[in-house]
Amino acid sequence: MKITSPDEARAFAAEAHKNQKYGDGPYTDHLDEVVAVLQEVGWDDPAFKMAGYLHDILEDTPVTSQDLWDTRCPAPVVCAVMFCTDEPGPNRKTRKAATYERVRQDLARNLPCYDMAAIVKWADRIANMRACTREGKTSLLEMYRKESPAFMEVYIPQHEPLLTYPRWQALVQAYKEALA
Repeated sequence: MKITSPDEARAFAAEAHKNQKYGDGPYTDHLDEVVAVLQEVGWDDPAFKMAGYLHDILEDTPVTSQDLWDTRCPAPVVCAVMFCTDEPGPNRKTRKAATYERVRQDLARNLPCYDMAAIVKWADRIANMRACTREGKTSLLEMYRKESPAFMEVYIPQHEPLLTYPRWQALVQAYKEALA
């Protein structure tokens, strides 16, 4: 299968996540929500949508980064998906600590896909927090609240002009609203 469009990315992700649930629905519900958040704040570029659909694929399915490269998925999308993927570990605290450390090291290398990855991570977090609110999962929402300072410190776009974009400001506002 080739992945050269958002529709192809969604189809590939749907197949890879086919045995997974997000709440009571199929995992694609979550992926659609992430892409909807991106569109809501103005990031409706096809590459961002593709990364939104694929952001959990390396972490939650048997798909590897080589599999993504083999689909001819655009390089910035594959790099963003790799960057979005948490490190392995025995529990969430360990995984997040290892991931944040890797992200800090990657930032020092000034990877070109980092800004896309950071934006997709924020959209993912917003979608997750909105789902918690919608489904009354207060303990999970509280976990996101506790993680928020570390998350916001690590996942900030590196190209300073981006921080002044209305789209970025809308994403930050949506995050704050979902966090409240």
